[in-house]
Order: sequence, then structure tokens, then C-alpha cells
Amino acid sequence: MLSENDLSDLSSMKAVLLTLFERPPSLVQALEDDAVYLLGKSRHLLVHRAGHVDSKFERETASRWKAGMVLTISANELAGYARAVVAVAEAAVDAYSGSAQAEQKARPA
Repeated sequence: MLSENDLSDLSSMKAVLLTLFERPPSLVQALEDDAVYLLGKSRHLLVHRAGHVDSKFERETASRWKAGMVLTISANELAGYARAVVAVAEAAVDAYSGSAQAEQKARPA
């Protein structure tokens, strides 16, 4: 599964994490956070368009940025993105811990 998904976008992360951990509600909720979505779209824009907003970004994010503008991220937005990433990481760790414990209980002694 990882060979087909490089985890560089939200869709790939969702596909891998939710399959690996059998869709735990806390992980689903964390991955569905608007901040995670906007962070992914912003990352793509920064990496591939040097932060220059295009009509696709404008349409897909319904944000304050309009085509032709340069993306700027405030300290508060950055803090919100960081909180969202931490929530995803914590949910993934919790899901892993839960699946590891379940697997250990299922093993014969």
C-alpha cells in the first residue's frame, strides 16, 4: 500500500492511515478537520506554485485568497495547523497502540 501512496497529500494519508487502523473515529475526525485540508492545499500551492494562488486553490478552499495573490499564513493560522497535525498524530498513535494491544491479546500464550 505504501508503495502506491507517497503520503504527500491528504488523500493518500487518509487512504493509508484509515486502512491500516480500520477507521477509528478519532482518526477519521482528525483527518476531516478543515485545518488539515487547508494545510494540505496550502502545502501544494507553496511547493508547486511558489505560493501564487490560482483559481483551483481559490475554488477548492473558498478562502480569503483570490487567484493572483500570494499565499500568506498568519501566526494564528500556523498555530491552528500545528494543532491539527498534532491531533492527527495523536489519533494515529492511539490507533496504533490500540491495534498493537489487540494483536497481542489475540496471540496464543
